[in-house]
Amino acid sequence: MISEKMMLTELMAFSKTDLLNYPILATSDHVKHQLKNIYLAFSKKDLIKIDRYSWPNAMIALSLTYGLRHDQLESISVIKVYHDRWIEAGQKINTIDNLMNGMSLMYLFEKTGDEKYKVALHKMIAFVINCMKSFEGSIPYRQKNTESIYVDAIGILCPFLYRYALIFKDDSIRDLANNQIFCFIKNGIDELTGLPVHGYQADTKTKMGILGWGRGVGWYLCGLADSLEGVEKGSETYLFLSNELIKRLELVLKYQYSDGFFGWLLILDRGQCDISATSMILYAAAKAVALGLFEYHTLSVTFERGLTALQSAYRDGQMSSCSAECGGFSIYPQTYGSYPWGNAPTIAFLALLEDIKI
Repeated sequence: MISEKMMLTELMAFSKTDLLNYPILATSDHVKHQLKNIYLAFSKKDLIKIDRYSWPNAMIALSLTYGLRHDQLESISVIKVYHDRWIEAGQKINTIDNLMNGMSLMYLFEKTGDEKYKVALHKMIAFVINCMKSFEGSIPYRQKNTESIYVDAIGILCPFLYRYALIFKDDSIRDLANNQIFCFIKNGIDELTGLPVHGYQADTKTKMGILGWGRGVGWYLCGLADSLEGVEKGSETYLFLSNELIKRLELVLKYQYSDGFFGWLLILDRGQCDISATSMILYAAAKAVALGLFEYHTLSVTFERGLTALQSAYRDGQMSSCSAECGGFSIYPQTYGSYPWGNAPTIAFLALLEDIKI
């Protein structure tokens, strides 16, 4: 079985290339994309452009910042190329998916002090401020349906908002992040199990999607864990978020299978294993240890089992057994393979595991 250090090295090598090239369309998909655009052009409608700065790419970039201790100069160089390309191309922000890039962009700004990264960060926040909000003031996943609030947004958006608010001393942005999380806890957590649902309708308070979707739980936990790094320690917000993370982790970690995996749907007695759920939950737990919310020895068995599971799913620079992209509330394709959202959180977990074991 491959060592965790070698696995981290090979995953990072693959992901550096993937960051600058994902998505790579198969020939059949490329043909379909071209035909759609021919039809749209004929109909005088906007063409469909491939977004190489959406959440999968952003997740890769973020994971490489976690792996910097492993090969600092090379990773920074790749992240810089990625963001410079986006800025030079006009830094188009289509949806909040693009805003997940804020975390790695913030890292570049703090490391380099380059004003162009500061300008880019302000442009992202302007999108947040000016976008349409839900009935309760939450930021919707898609502007065309402002009342649909997804758990994904907790992980995609909130860590960036908190970090921005801390660095640029903007309490209004912190308040937006607070509202996003507070409203989700109020409306998107199942009272019986304590697990998050996929989302809810803000205007009717109706819970949507399924209960305990593995990757959705991962989004929620990672969002809480990474948000804490952008909140002043000891503040009321920090205490609230840390208590929420502890509470949910204690519930979620009980769903780990004996072989170390978490399922695509946590509440199933033995469902299909999902690397995205497994790696994201493990990362959030490791981050909680790094933040001092848990002692390492209290979660050591969880980490040891999880590492064994990840090693068993490793295939030549990528992670296998990762569930495909979700299509929305209650649309969960039972297709499993290798995707950035399996590779990236595995990198983050492995890099962090090295630190917390010291």
